[in-house]
Amino acid sequence: MTGGEIGGATEVGQNTAAAGGGVTVWGGTLTMSGGTISGNNAASGGGVDVYGGTFTMDGENAAIRGNTATNVGGGVCLEDVPGSKFILKNGSISGNTAGSYGGGVFICPNGTLEMSGGTISDNNAASGGGVDVNGGTFTMNGDNAAIRGNTATNFGGGVCLENVSGSKFILKNGAVSGNTAGSYGGGVFIWPNGTLASPPRSTAAASPSGAAAHSR
Repeated sequence: MTGGEIGGATEVGQNTAAAGGGVTVWGGTLTMSGGTISGNNAASGGGVDVYGGTFTMDGENAAIRGNTATNVGGGVCLEDVPGSKFILKNGSISGNTAGSYGGGVFICPNGTLEMSGGTISDNNAASGGGVDVNGGTFTMNGDNAAIRGNTATNFGGGVCLENVSGSKFILKNGAVSGNTAGSYGGGVFIWPNGTLASPPRSTAAASPSGAAAHSR
């Protein structure tokens, strides 16, 4: 898609593709004010793949849920193309699964996630259960923005900042809570090339470190 809107009771579901099982935004803009993107499958971007465009999610009942990526970005994948942006103002990205990284959202270099509201919850991946930042930028700044209840079998139950130059998490406001990692960083895990601009407010559980935020 190069433009349009998903709203009301619209459902985009049970689709399969190499990338963007439900929706691919290729250099255009898409606004989601309602409806669901659910039950879709792809190698990357099980629900949504953003390739140089902008996807804005701004609706209380808007949901990207129950999608699966065999590789990265169970819910959303932001590709390594200049201008790839996902703006989350309201709505939920929940119950998505990635075989490798970013159960909820995966951010490549040149990708940007701006979260001022909504929730990223109950997603699963090997690393970055909620969000995996792989050279891109994630900014979280909203009283009602929450990353919660996500699970990583390895690192970063809530957020994982990968060992890729430019991986950045700017946390100005919001909550990272109740996430779980099998190894380190229940809330946030930071590899050497990752940058956390401010400490998270997290009550996440992690094993064996027990740390909400863990840096290596």
